[in-house]
Amino acid sequence: MRVMYVAPRYHTNQIPIMKGWMKAGDEVCFVSQYCGGTEDYSVLKPEILGYSAFFGALFSVYRGFKKLTGSYVENDFNFQAKFGLLPKNKFKLLLDQKKPELVILRDRSLYNIAVTSICKKRRIPCILYTQSPYMEEAVKKEDPVRRYFRKHTPAVRITPVWGPAEGRRTEENSWYVPFVTEPCCSPEEKFHFRDGQVQLLGIGKYETRKHHEMLLRLANECREEGVHVTIAGEAVTQRQKSCLEDLKGYVEKHHLEEIVTLKTNLTIEQVYEEYKKADLFLLPSTGEFASVSQLEAMSCSLPVICSDTNGTACYVEHGGNGFLFHDNDYEDFKQYTVPLIRDRDKLAAMGERSWNLVREKYLFANYRDKILTALKAAQNPVTVIFDCPVKQCDKLWVREELNRQGFRVKTVAPCLKLSQIEQRGKAGRLLFYLLTFWQCMKALFRSRKGETVVCWSQWSGLFFNRLAGAGRRNIISFNWLTPSSGKRTRFLYVSALNNPAFTAIINSGDTRERLRQAYGAGERERIVYIPDVYDDGEPFWFPIYRKENRYCFMGGRANRDWELLWKLAESCPDISFVAVAAKADWQERKELPNIDLKFDLPAKEYYRLLQESYLPVFLLKDEKVSGLINIVKSVQFGKPVLATDLPAVSMYYPKTCRASLVPAGELEYLKERLYGIYGYTKQEYEEHVRLMEEHIKNKFSPQMAGRRLAGLIQGKKDTEEKFWEAAE
Repeated sequence: MRVMYVAPRYHTNQIPIMKGWMKAGDEVCFVSQYCGGTEDYSVLKPEILGYSAFFGALFSVYRGFKKLTGSYVENDFNFQAKFGLLPKNKFKLLLDQKKPELVILRDRSLYNIAVTSICKKRRIPCILYTQSPYMEEAVKKEDPVRRYFRKHTPAVRITPVWGPAEGRRTEENSWYVPFVTEPCCSPEEKFHFRDGQVQLLGIGKYETRKHHEMLLRLANECREEGVHVTIAGEAVTQRQKSCLEDLKGYVEKHHLEEIVTLKTNLTIEQVYEEYKKADLFLLPSTGEFASVSQLEAMSCSLPVICSDTNGTACYVEHGGNGFLFHDNDYEDFKQYTVPLIRDRDKLAAMGERSWNLVREKYLFANYRDKILTALKAAQNPVTVIFDCPVKQCDKLWVREELNRQGFRVKTVAPCLKLSQIEQRGKAGRLLFYLLTFWQCMKALFRSRKGETVVCWSQWSGLFFNRLAGAGRRNIISFNWLTPSSGKRTRFLYVSALNNPAFTAIINSGDTRERLRQAYGAGERERIVYIPDVYDDGEPFWFPIYRKENRYCFMGGRANRDWELLWKLAESCPDISFVAVAAKADWQERKELPNIDLKFDLPAKEYYRLLQESYLPVFLLKDEKVSGLINIVKSVQFGKPVLATDLPAVSMYYPKTCRASLVPAGELEYLKERLYGIYGYTKQEYEEHVRLMEEHIKNKFSPQMAGRRLAGLIQGKKDTEEKFWEAAE
């Protein structure tokens, strides 16, 4: 395979990757805009492409202006990186010479917009490499400049930064691809505590944000602990040299010459020698998007202590192979560092864990596999029509699992939640149809003939089927719940089920026969069972609430048995209930003192009430099931669920928990089971939840559903029985 990298400079963190490609027998070329101050060309010499003549003249004017205003900084490459223009003819000649099969670009810039355009014309797939987090916070309104850059640079993105645990990925077609290293010094080869001292090491440019002074302060306060601090960094620019002089001044002022060593501009080989001699690696820097130095330290069997804002802090297992401290908080930094200095056995054990993590997660083979998956995705587009804003969507597993299976997802989503619009009378229903139709029109223009379009709602699938025409798109439509009784819409259902390129997804086994009986159409292999999934990661975009109250919770819209819930509450006056319903579903019932009624709540508040409850109840009128995700979510939040005993519902219950299923309309048995669960001890309650979680997690995982969906896109029809077995 022939791979080309295009980046502002040949950074140190790219060297292990270049070495990995070459060892694997692939051809690799690195194209950079300029030379850095301390670059190492021992593995690979980059092609220095530079900038266009026009930009050269523009930059001369910019530099002259900055010098006149006294704001010019020597070797400051930010302006070039952001606004530099590609010398197109030089780049085209280089493409002709190297003939790459894949181009990987660093960051969104004007330079890379031109690279992307040229590669697109030559049908060379491109992947974007950034250091923005894989897990991102939702952004209410995207900046128009950012939107422009995102539109005109590669759609497939890789990043070595995971991001905050409370985040939720919002950018589609992203892959978390960690930095690469090679095992360098095993625990058996490690010689700890040279000269009887704990050797502390800091690596990083001599800049204020690196907080090297924290290491010096630690050395000053821990003289009696037997420590030696070594700091190695780049000092090329005037700003860096000034920072180095400040550190030297601190050393002289506090007489630290014997226990502190400051080194500058080391080669990679010299840096690794420092890693080998060290016992503990410290990285207190602020504003560090991604640091490869901590991974290099781990490859030399070193524990790592770094700030929690570091982009690659996820490489550190807190308490496993190191610790994370609050950014720029010296006391927090000290509380983890000093005990570890004193406990030398623990320090060595953490270093061994670092070594094992490198071999498990951070070798080139893992990197190459993910790059090949991302490359596959760049060549396999799939359009997905959602029914609510993606940044507030609990169906993100579809996008994420398709990415995992090697598909590039193009999302079409409204700015409002369509299901809420649909509930607002005839006008709301009409608006719902119009917006759904508009979504389908957008998907039609974004997709191409022969591509697959995944529709999250039944109606978007029906509308898109009519728009696309038979055989022009492969259509997969989720949430086929019940047949429609309306004569006006019957032809939509019949035409969809008779289309060989159309697949209807059901979440209940008995729905298939009801559909076939209602319309006399639909082959078994084109009405496919995929259950509501259990996502065992962070619960989507809403927070976790720790508070718990002793009330029963019931919520939802379609097919809920509110009459039975009202009778249950009336016969159980000593138990509190919270009901979240549509006003139309409750309008003719009298209020009860033990029922707190809430109407048309946003999803975030809905799930808060569910999380704070003691027992969710899921009562349905008949077998026309909907809202099974409520069972999954309840278990995810650590709650047992009391539910109506229907075939689709019982699939989510292991045999040991089937007593929590009650026949439809059976008030007395429902009441008995309610008091039974309220009488649980803490251990019984937790055991009930554990059994349900284990069952659902194993049978209804996003990975399982994602594999099934990927198989349908690829035209595989032979895995159906496995899913039916899982549902039993």
